[in-house]
This record gives sequence, structure tokens and C-alpha cells, in this order.
Amino acid sequence: MVNTATGDPLRRQQVHLWQTPRDETLLGILTFSTMTQHAKTYRFVIDRLDLDTLPMARLAAYLADLAKLMGEAKHVHFGGAGDGSIVLMQKVDADAVRTVEQRLRAAGNADAPEDVARAVKALNGRLSQDGASARIQAAGGPDIARFRGAEEEGVATIGPFWEQGTLDGVVILVGGKGDEVPVHLLDGAKSHVCRADRRMAQRLAKRLFNGTLRVSGRGQWQREQQTWRLLRFEISDFQVLDDAPLDDVMGRLHAVKSSGWKNVADPAEELRRLRNGIFQTE
Repeated sequence: MVNTATGDPLRRQQVHLWQTPRDETLLGILTFSTMTQHAKTYRFVIDRLDLDTLPMARLAAYLADLAKLMGEAKHVHFGGAGDGSIVLMQKVDADAVRTVEQRLRAAGNADAPEDVARAVKALNGRLSQDGASARIQAAGGPDIARFRGAEEEGVATIGPFWEQGTLDGVVILVGGKGDEVPVHLLDGAKSHVCRADRRMAQRLAKRLFNGTLRVSGRGQWQREQQTWRLLRFEISDFQVLDDAPLDDVMGRLHAVKSSGWKNVADPAEELRRLRNGIFQTE
């Protein structure tokens, strides 16, 4: 087809497979139809978060805030999300590139339009809650705007930093295409998405839904609003725990002479404290 006004060819609707500079295939690409030789791609990069662990509803909230910031609703299209780290891609039609870029460059200004300022405030608030920061850039270009989120002055955040530790849980899912394999542990109502190399993942897969494990390794922690938050955990080893009822365990401990457990007011709470130490996940 030909644009009768300019004589330029128009492309039919296609499904495009966009890729990051590291050649990581992006997911969830939507279709669009435009004069693609003049369209522009922007990247919204969220630091300190992981696409494998961020809930879908939370990801949708970020996309909604981002759509309000960019405006031009009919001309801005979702272009996918990077595998692993969170990189959200937006395709902007040629006719809207100038307006969208003006809005993005105004994002950090005191005199930004009211709707832009509201969107920036919403994004920073959400990032602060998640202990993250973000930036937006034209694909292959420098940052256009930064969103400080948890880095804003007055937000009580410590870390992140690495610490050796353990987690308990039942293995409910093992799988992934990379050298780092996601391993999902369920500890009561709480779940952890850890990382393991392929050899360790094979060992853990044999324990799928098969008893409670204690995995040991290196965790990345961050303190926010008086709570320690686990950002990442890399499994180096594990052991199978005794699933005997707590009453039986306490009976065995009480039977040990001079153990001191007979004088403990709340044995269950003391065991939890000894197991977890000072770090508590959300």
C-alpha cells in the first residue's frame, strides 16, 4: 500500500519480535500498524526487581502509570518485557514521537504538566514501596528521565547487601532456560523464588513436592520500613528436614538432660527465631 499524501509505502500489520542489546528475546509483543521507519522505541528499566518474582498485577500497575506518563494513548504500544530483569518496551508511532518525548523530558521538571507530575509521583511511590528505582531511555540511547523511587530522601532503606543464610520450604517448581535456574520454595503461605545452577537444580528437582528442605546459600537483603526484604537467594546446598510434628520434636529436646529447653516459655517462637535470625522476609 502507498500513502497517497507522501508516496511512502505503508507496512501491513505484523507481529514484531524485539530484542534487548544482550539478544534476549522479549515476551508478550503486541501488533501495530504504522510507518515504522519513523517510529521510536523507549525502554523503561526497573532496577533491583526481577521479572520472575514481580506479581503480574504489580507489573500491570507499572504499565498503567507509564501509559499515563507517556500520553498519546492511541499511538503508544506495549513492545514486550525483557526476560529476567525488568525492561519494559514501548513503541511510539511516528506522529506521536515528538509529543511523547517532550512529556518524558519534562518528567523531572518542577513545571511539568499536571498529568505528567501525577504520573511521576505515582511511579516514584510504587518504586519506593518495592525498594527500586527506574529510568527511561530511547532504545540504544542515554537516559531521558530517572525515577528515584526508594532513593528519594527520607525513605528509610538500608542495603541491599549479601549475607549467607538459609531458607526452609517445599520445592514446588524447578525450571528455566538459562544457566541460572529458578527454584520455587513454599514455606507455609510464603513463597520464595531462588536461583541455582543447573547441577543443583537437577538435585532439587528430585525433591519436587517431597518433604521440607533447608536450602543454604547467599541472600541479598534490603531493609525497608523496619522490615528486611529478601531480593535474591542463590542456593549452594540443601538438606532434608525431619517433618515430625513440633510436639514430637520438643519432646525429644526436653529429654536431653541440661539442654535448657524445659525453661523456654515459647519453644515454637524460639525455634523460629533461631532459624531465621534477625532477617525476616515479607
